[in-house]
Amino acid sequence: MVAVALAGLLLLVVIAVLATRQKVQEVYTQLDEVNMMHRHVEGRLRRLRSDIHLSGIYVRDYLLDNSHLTGPFYKERLTELREATVGTLAELERSTGPREKEYFGSLREKLADYWQTFDPLFDWSPAERSAFSSGFLRREVLPRRDAVLSLTQSIEDFNNENIRDQRAEVGQRERELHSYLNRMLAWSLLLGIAVSVAAVFRIHSLERRSEEERERTETAESEMRRLSHELVHAQEEERRSLSRELHD
Repeated sequence: MVAVALAGLLLLVVIAVLATRQKVQEVYTQLDEVNMMHRHVEGRLRRLRSDIHLSGIYVRDYLLDNSHLTGPFYKERLTELREATVGTLAELERSTGPREKEYFGSLREKLADYWQTFDPLFDWSPAERSAFSSGFLRREVLPRRDAVLSLTQSIEDFNNENIRDQRAEVGQRERELHSYLNRMLAWSLLLGIAVSVAAVFRIHSLERRSEEERERTETAESEMRRLSHELVHAQEEERRSLSRELHD
C-alpha cells in the first residue's frame, strides 16, 4: 500500500511538472505574440507617418524650386512614397483585428485625398509655384496631412488599448497558472502527508507484530525450560523410586 501511494505521489509530481511546463510555454508564447504584434503595428505606423512627413518635405522643396527641370524627380519620389503608404496600410490591415476596420477605411480615404492634392502641382510653371506655394501648403496640404496623422494616432491609441487588453488577458492566465501551481502543490503535500502517515502506520504495525512474535518466542522458551525442568525432576524421582524398590 505504501509503495502504491508513493508511486501515486511520484506520478502526480511528474504530471504537475509536465502540465506546468506546457502552461508556462503557452503563457510566454501568447505574451511574445502580443509584444510582436504591438511592435509590428507600431513600426508600420511610424513608417507611415515618416513617409507622410517626407512627402510634405518633397512638396515644399518642389514648390520652392524655381527650376522647370526638377518636376519629374519630385513626382517620382512622391509616387514611390504613395505606393509605400498604400503597402504599409495593407500590412497594417493584415496585422490588426476587425475592430480597426473602420479606422482603416477612413485612413484610406484620407490618404487618397492627400495624394490627389499633389496631382495639379506638376502642371504649374515656376512662376505659379512661386505665387501659390504658400497658400497651397497652408490651405490644401497641411490640413490633409494633419488629418492623416490624426487618424494614424487614433489607430495607434486603439492598438495600445487593444494591447493592454491582451496583456491583461495574459496576466489573468498567469494568475490562473499560479493558482494551478498552488493547487498542485497542495495536492502533492496532502498525498505526501498521506504517504508518510501510511508509512508510519505500516512501520508501527510491523514493530508491534515483531514485538508480539518476540513475546511469543520468549513465552515458548520459558515454557520449554519449565517442561524440561519438570522432566528432569520426574526422572530423578523415578530413579529414587527405583533405588528404593531395589534396596527393599
